[in-house]
Amino acid sequence: MKEYIELYVKPFFKEWDKSNLLPIEAFKKAGDFGLLGMIIPKKYGGSELTYTEYSKAIEELAQVDPSIALSIASHNSLSTNHIYKFGNEEQKQKYLPKLVSGEYIGCWALSEEEAGSDASNIQCESKKVDDGWIINGRKKYVTHGKASDII
Repeated sequence: MKEYIELYVKPFFKEWDKSNLLPIEAFKKAGDFGLLGMIIPKKYGGSELTYTEYSKAIEELAQVDPSIALSIASHNSLSTNHIYKFGNEEQKQKYLPKLVSGEYIGCWALSEEEAGSDASNIQCESKKVDDGWIINGRKKYVTHGKASDII
């Protein structure tokens, strides 16, 4: 963690803040330090930290740059962890190693215009079809939406 912060965060965080952008290369580099799969089992390439260890790591990163800390926490908890908790084994094998390594950036699309982040009132629907799924609806305020490889 300390090496990642010193090499990839401290020298640049003020510039990132001024430009209001997600530093994609620095974000992906976090995968090399085990920061993009902190709560994911080693079986999928993760660091297999406890939630206490994970929260301490995010807190340590936030002491330097709260924005990158929140982005890394979102990637870990909302995107990667949802696949781990609710995906089938084929999905876990396909996506988790790429998310943990930083090859993929994940996002989580919950918020909608009328429902906000109230999951019980979302309007988006999915329908299984022969060759996959059809998803209809609109999302708003998708963290990492523009930079993500998987939703």
